[in-house]
Amino acid sequence: MGGRVKSTAAIAADFFRALEREARANPGRALTGIVSPDVLYWIQAQGSAVSEALTRRGIAQAKFVENGDMPREKFDVSAA
Repeated sequence: MGGRVKSTAAIAADFFRALEREARANPGRALTGIVSPDVLYWIQAQGSAVSEALTRRGIAQAKFVENGDMPREKFDVSAA
């Protein structure tokens, strides 16, 4: 039984929304996002556009960590 498969860009958009929620809940704290290799590659391919967009959304410090065991559509966000 087939289903829709989210694009990497759509997963990244979900991830960035989760980062925004965490930033609002923990203002001023550094954030860490753990993502699959595919999503990390997509983020890195966007270059400075990602950091500029995060800054506009009030996220000053964010670190992205790859987890090769994490399913492509899953991610984790936490504040330090």
